[in-house]
Amino acid sequence: MIKGKKLEILSKETILSKITEYDIFKYYMMGSNWKLNSVTLSPFRKESNPSFLIGNKYGELYFIDFADDSYRGDCFDFVEKMYNCSFIEALNIIDRDFGLGI
Repeated sequence: MIKGKKLEILSKETILSKITEYDIFKYYMMGSNWKLNSVTLSPFRKESNPSFLIGNKYGELYFIDFADDSYRGDCFDFVEKMYNCSFIEALNIIDRDFGLGI
């Protein structure tokens, strides 16, 4: 019998098998009083008029910043934008911050 841990590949699918999209948005929107499908203040700039939404479309969560439409996508795109990093770096950040050990 082989002992040890099965090797997991760091991917969207592997991460989402351990945590949800909502968990990711909730963690990185910390301190913000946002609700799903409600417009709130953008985490990408200081503003007085809400222009940011985390919504549910076709069973998946997405974000959109109405003040800058280049800021939109899924929870992984959100982490990329928050940290100004690549997709792979975003996966690594999520893995580290949630202690997934992938």
